[in-house]
Amino acid sequence: PGSVRCHQGYIIRNKVIGMTSRERMMTALSGGIPDRVPCAPDMSNMIPCRLTGRPFYDIYLHQNPPLWKAYMDAVRYFGTDGWFIDGDPGYTYEDVGVTVDSTVRDGADGSKILRQVFHTPKGDLTQETTMFRDNSPAITEGMIKDFERDYSKLEYMFPPVTGCNPERLQEQKKYVGEDGIFCTGIMPFGLHTMMIYF
Repeated sequence: PGSVRCHQGYIIRNKVIGMTSRERMMTALSGGIPDRVPCAPDMSNMIPCRLTGRPFYDIYLHQNPPLWKAYMDAVRYFGTDGWFIDGDPGYTYEDVGVTVDSTVRDGADGSKILRQVFHTPKGDLTQETTMFRDNSPAITEGMIKDFERDYSKLEYMFPPVTGCNPERLQEQKKYVGEDGIFCTGIMPFGLHTMMIYF
């Protein structure tokens, strides 16, 4: 009672029961016909952070909660199909002699300012990121201030990968479950990745 048979499942109170979000997304992306058009809006930052009710710097600075978890909570809140792109393989890297000193200070507008000093074998690089209360963070001081002086130090920020620890990946995959597709990104090196350092 109250349900109508359709070609992929049952419609119960206007909701199609047939495919999980993961199945729906995978079917659509592989050229098949899903039970309905997937709904996966790009709400990777602003919406998930606001839904937590916390200052944004809690998420970005303290991982409370991690942004990836806030995203999946937002997917479930709105009932959309998740497109999880933050799978973390837990890469480990060759030790190339870089150490980092990090400090946090309060900004005049209620923000938190993260200052990082990267000590490389060729000298220091410094970066500041402003963590806002109600907005996504912004790099407000890039590492490269003087191209001739600083650029050769940048190679130390990209050490060779030596392995991975999939523990976080498995935690994330379990949290996503059937509510979306699970992806991890491999960012090709180029000007689009370089711009944040200047």
